[in-house]
Amino acid sequence: MAKSEIPSIDLSAIDERLADHHQRFARTAVLLWPEQPRCGLRKCRRDHCCTGPMVKSERTSGATAAQKFMGLSGTAAARLPLCVAMATDWHYENYLKARRRLQAMLATDPTLHLPRYDRQLTGRRWVLEE
Repeated sequence: MAKSEIPSIDLSAIDERLADHHQRFARTAVLLWPEQPRCGLRKCRRDHCCTGPMVKSERTSGATAAQKFMGLSGTAAARLPLCVAMATDWHYENYLKARRRLQAMLATDPTLHLPRYDRQLTGRRWVLEE
């Protein structure tokens, strides 16, 4: 097959799907986070789940670099929930343990799915400096 006959792959669709999965995975891992610091967002505390903003974090630089190496944009894994991005190093290590536990749970039980944590109220938008 000649090079011009190779079909092109829509990487933007893959990026969108990876970003959705990353967000669901990160927010679900927050629920399993042992010794989680108290979330500073009233909305998250009231909802009993992570519905706060996803912010860019240097802690995801490895995953971002890996995605860029594969030819993707790297934006899919560039954001973390605000409480995770602002956590101390010790709390962040505990969060990573929760991620590993969640990964093991998903690997052993294929019927599990990652829920979507959307804000139920649209009265106020998150405004963060980037």
